[in-house]
Amino acid sequence: MKESKTYPPTPELDKMRRIQNASQAIGEFLHSLSERNMLLCERHKHSDGCYTDGMSLKEFQSVHSVVHGGGIWENYPNRRLNDEVTQEEWDAGRHEDPQCELEEDELVLIRKSIEQLLAEYFEIDLQKVEEERRTILEHIRNEK
Repeated sequence: MKESKTYPPTPELDKMRRIQNASQAIGEFLHSLSERNMLLCERHKHSDGCYTDGMSLKEFQSVHSVVHGGGIWENYPNRRLNDEVTQEEWDAGRHEDPQCELEEDELVLIRKSIEQLLAEYFEIDLQKVEEERRTILEHIRNEK
């Protein structure tokens, strides 16, 4: 049995412990909003995905090349695309106008968990937290 009295460093877990009370209070408040059917929203800002149908350049050109006599449409059965693209749009792999069906600054539901919102607010990296937890567990297992 190995004797080890020091644990590996855990800066993210340490940060979580320091902000635990504030995080708990804010988390409970956010939960109470959802219980009262209040939703958090943000303003939509057009991104590349709004102009590219969420596809890579190669995918965009493959799908839209159908209009120009090539490509395989069967690979994209759920896509509803504007069949009329200019040569410039096809070359660039993006539409001239956004295709997301949302207006700039339109309110859209925030699709993040309370945990994700709190982590963003307190600048906690959840992936690092998970890695630190695994490191601690591994350390404990190795002590036995």
